[in-house]
Amino acid sequence: MIKVGIVDRSMLFRAGLARMLNAEPDIDVMMEAYLGDDVAVPLRAEPPDVLLVDGGDSGTEAARLIQVARQASPAAKVVVLAMHDRPRVVETLLSAGARAYVLKSTSPEELITVIRTLHREVDRVILSVSQDTLNMLKEDDNALLSPREREVISLVYSGMRNAEIAERLFIAEGTVKRHLTNIYAKLGAASRMDAVNKAVAIGLLFPEDPVLK
Repeated sequence: MIKVGIVDRSMLFRAGLARMLNAEPDIDVMMEAYLGDDVAVPLRAEPPDVLLVDGGDSGTEAARLIQVARQASPAAKVVVLAMHDRPRVVETLLSAGARAYVLKSTSPEELITVIRTLHREVDRVILSVSQDTLNMLKEDDNALLSPREREVISLVYSGMRNAEIAERLFIAEGTVKRHLTNIYAKLGAASRMDAVNKAVAIGLLFPEDPVLK
């Protein structure tokens, strides 16, 4: 069974969503809470596999909740359910650790697919947003890292170790480590693999990048 938690401002929305998901043979909604409640205790007591979070208007409350969820239940995959796909809000919540950003206007079938995919595929990040928002995210993320930081993460993506990157770029290995530390902070990543996955998922890295050849 896929254990699911729901945190949303609307009691009616929570109830309807829970009823829909519980009708699936492999999904169990085991937690419901109001956005703004302290959910750290229930998350620690019975961690969900997937946590559905109300994106709110600005994303501020959702970002705070995602941080709480990551500390209380690190293995839980957070799915943001939002009314709008404003690029800045999407970027903020992905950086906070959300694994999916889905509009509330999406179909029940699509949401169920997102839940099952995240539960099955550890490193997947899913965006269900407009093409315009996706294009703006790509533009913003390309500017998010400096040219040197983009070179470093591209070489990490190609499988190089720190010493190999240093030799390739004619810099000290300690400098490579500092660049990686900055990259982790900017992408909200916890590791090399996490940084690479997030960079690829949001369109910052592409296999055809010249540095990867």
